[in-house]
Amino acid sequence: MDLIIRPQKLPGIVKLSALVIILFTWGVDAAPPIAKMEFAIAPKFDAAGDFSEGLAPVGFRDDTKAPDSAGNVEIGSYGYIDRTGKLTIPAQFFEASNFSEGLAAVRTRSQQDGKSSLFGYIDKNGKSVIAPQFTSAGKFSGGLAPVIALDGKGYIDRRGQMVFKLKYDSIGDFSEGLAPVGIEIEGSAYQQQKYGYIDRRGRLVIPFKFITAGKFSQGLALAELPNNGTRGYINKLGKFTIENPKLDIYRAGDFQEGMAAVELSGGACSAAAYCEHTYIDRQGKVVFFSQFVAAGAFSSGLAPVAIGGGGRDAGGFYPATNWGFINQQGKLMTDTKFDDAGTFSQGLARVKIDGKYGYIRR
Repeated sequence: MDLIIRPQKLPGIVKLSALVIILFTWGVDAAPPIAKMEFAIAPKFDAAGDFSEGLAPVGFRDDTKAPDSAGNVEIGSYGYIDRTGKLTIPAQFFEASNFSEGLAAVRTRSQQDGKSSLFGYIDKNGKSVIAPQFTSAGKFSGGLAPVIALDGKGYIDRRGQMVFKLKYDSIGDFSEGLAPVGIEIEGSAYQQQKYGYIDRRGRLVIPFKFITAGKFSQGLALAELPNNGTRGYINKLGKFTIENPKLDIYRAGDFQEGMAAVELSGGACSAAAYCEHTYIDRQGKVVFFSQFVAAGAFSSGLAPVAIGGGGRDAGGFYPATNWGFINQQGKLMTDTKFDDAGTFSQGLARVKIDGKYGYIRR
């Protein structure tokens, strides 16, 4: 699953996406399933992303490397499949992102060290259209993508031309016409930043005042003020429309289909890695009181949730297990047999079973 990464965790580009948290709970009402999802693409991939514009990135393990103690494998290369499961762009990339506005940021292996190189962009035929030249690269939205070049940060157009440069310490993807940007707080520990938002002309339209700033989705973005200040969701004027002091800021997702997955333990969840997720509406009200170990965003009326595993102890961290899908009333609509599950996109959702990823049909 794609995780929401808080801006202060990144030195450059802020990448924010829908949240699925790996955590633990008890007592979920696991009602008998009423639907059995069929595989549209058989599970055969070692890593997999969501479908976007008809393609999804998939990864294949490096057979020269043994799995770690938890059974995780190292991905050797990424390519892209279509909705039939055909590998239409061969596995040749060290990193691969989703397509957006016809382009995807990719990184190929360096001929020097076999590991790292610069980012560039490819089209849906796998052809390089913007040459590798960036140390970081985001997705296109409204014709602009954030990049970190060797000579600074800024936003490029679909030809790879720099539209405007910015002297901020971090810059993020545009979403609904706004992008989060950050500046370091002088004298702060861990290079902590304050965040605001720019418009598509690069103008600061929401001032630097937040210590957490998410992407806008359905007109709302996750945000938090410093010094144990207000936390919740802001509108495009930078005003809080949802305030909740119990909101765990590190476990809150974006709004989709009118709801967001949240954890309301006031931070105990992040501290103990033991959480109980539920969903709120755009007014901040809890929609239903089912408590899940992990929870993702709604799409096509369904959301992925986990009801087992999770948590940590002296032995380490344990991933969530027993993933399935709920409807907008919080009822489990499938069995919970998957080791991992993603949000539906273009009628397909990635799921993991017996160590491999495939895609099920809505």
